Amino acid sequence: MGVCIFFSRILLAAIFGIAGITKLFDLKGSRQAILDFGAFEWLTIPLGYGIPIVETVIAGLLVSPQTALWGELGALALLVTFLVVICINLALGKRPDCHCFGQLHSEPIGVSTLLRSGLLAVVAAGLLLAPHQEELSLSAAGSEILALHPLISVLAVSLFLLFLAQVYFTLHLFRQNGRLLLRIEALESATGTVLKAAPAQYAGLALGTPAPTFELPLLRGGTSSLEDLLQIGKPLLLVFSDAACGPCKALVPELVAWQRQHGTKFTLAVITRGVSKANPASLGDLDNVFVQNDREVAERYRVVGTPSAVLIGLNGLIGSPYAPGAQAIGSLVVAAANGTVPAGAPALPTTPRQSRAGLPVGTPAPSFTLSDVSDKAVGLADYRGHDILLLFWNPTCGFCARMLARLKDLERSRPKSAPQIVLISAGTLELNRAMGLQSAVLLDQGQGIFALFGATGTPSALVVSRDGNIGSSLAAGADAIFALLDDQKSPVANSTMGFRQIEQHAT
Repeated sequence: MGVCIFFSRILLAAIFGIAGITKLFDLKGSRQAILDFGAFEWLTIPLGYGIPIVETVIAGLLVSPQTALWGELGALALLVTFLVVICINLALGKRPDCHCFGQLHSEPIGVSTLLRSGLLAVVAAGLLLAPHQEELSLSAAGSEILALHPLISVLAVSLFLLFLAQVYFTLHLFRQNGRLLLRIEALESATGTVLKAAPAQYAGLALGTPAPTFELPLLRGGTSSLEDLLQIGKPLLLVFSDAACGPCKALVPELVAWQRQHGTKFTLAVITRGVSKANPASLGDLDNVFVQNDREVAERYRVVGTPSAVLIGLNGLIGSPYAPGAQAIGSLVVAAANGTVPAGAPALPTTPRQSRAGLPVGTPAPSFTLSDVSDKAVGLADYRGHDILLLFWNPTCGFCARMLARLKDLERSRPKSAPQIVLISAGTLELNRAMGLQSAVLLDQGQGIFALFGATGTPSALVVSRDGNIGSSLAAGADAIFALLDDQKSPVANSTMGFRQIEQHAT
C-alpha cells in the first residue's frame, strides 16, 4: 500500500514539476493561453508567472512525506480550478490551446483534456484520503522495492533516469533552438498544410477584385483603415498573422527587416488577433499592426491560414495571388520591392481608386431568399415592381457605423418615390437588431449574396430596378452611395430634393 501511495505521489509531483518548468521556459505562450481562456488582460502577467511557480512549488511539496499533505491539497485545488475553467470554455464553444506543458505539448482543449485533468484530480483526492502514516520517503520506497525484487528496482531507476535525461534534453533544445524549430514549422506551413482543409480556389480573392475595406484598432493606439494606408501613396503588402501561430512569431523579425529595407517601395501592414498593448507578441517594432477581434477581416479576404499575405494596388484592387506561408510571402516581398508581381498577376494600377466592379447594368439580378431580423424569409422577388437599393452592410464595419446615423435620417426623410433600402448584412442577429433601422435587414452571415452581386467590401450598394434587373454600377463608401441615389435617372433624381440634399438637411 505504501509503495502505491509513493508512486502516485511521485507521478503527480513529476507532472506538476514538468508543467511548471516548461511554462516558465515559455512565459509569453503561457500569458497568451491565459488570455485565450478568457482572463482579463491585467491578469495575464501575474497569472503567467504565478501558475507555473505554484505548480513547481506543489511538485516540491509532494516529494517529501512531511509536506505531502499541503502538496496534495494544492494539487487538488489547482486541478479543480482547471476543470471549471475548461468546462466554461467548452460550454461557450471555445477551444483555446491548453498550453499544459509549454512548448513541449500544447493542443486545443477538448474531452481528452477534461478527462486527463479529472483523472489527476481523482489521484490527488485519493492521496488526501489515504492514511498518511503509510507514506514512504524516497529512500524508504527504494529499500522496499529493492527488497521485493532487485531486478525490477534497477529497471525502474534506469527508466526514471532516462526520463529525466529526456526532459532535460527537450528543454535545452527548445531553449537554445526554439527559433529554428519555429522556422521549420513556418516552412512546413508554406507547403499548404493549413490549406488542405480548403481548396485553393477558395483561398484569397481573385486578382483585380476590390479589396474589402476595414477599420480596426492599432496596437500602438488609435484606429486606422485601408483607405488611410492607401493614401500614403504606395502599394500595400497586407500580412495576416495570429499571436498563437508559431510560424507567425518566427516571421516577425523578417517583417521588421522588410519594413526597414523596402519602406519606400510599399507599405507593410499586419492584421492579427490575440495581441494587445500588454501582450504585443513582439509586433511592437512594426508601424502598422491592426488587431481584429477574431477573424472578421481575414474571412472577408478569404484567408484560410497564417501567416499569409496579399498585395493591394493604389486603386484598392487585389494585385497579387494569395501568398500562404513564409516562403510565399518572401517571394511576394521581392516582387513588390522590384516593382514586379508574381506570375499571372496584372500590373498594379497606380491611379487613385474611383469605381468598384459589379454586375453589368441591365442584366437580371441574381435571385435569393434570406431571413430578416424577425426570422421571416424574404426574397428579391418580394420587391418586384419596386426600385430597391441593395445596401451591403456589416454592423462591425467602422465605415458602416459612421454612416448609420445618416442612414436613419434618410429613412425618416425618404420620398415615397425613392427606392426602398434593403440591407444585405453580415454579422450576428443581435448586432443587426441593435442598429434599430426601419429598412429591411436581411442576414447574409456567410456573405454568399455579397459574392453573387460582386460586393467584396462594406458599405457598398447598387440599384435593382422594378423589373428585376441591375439598375446601377456598384458604389462603395458612404459618399458614393449617396451620390448613386442622387444621380439615379428616376423619380428620386427628378424630385425637388435629391438624396444628397436630404442628407445635408438631415445633418
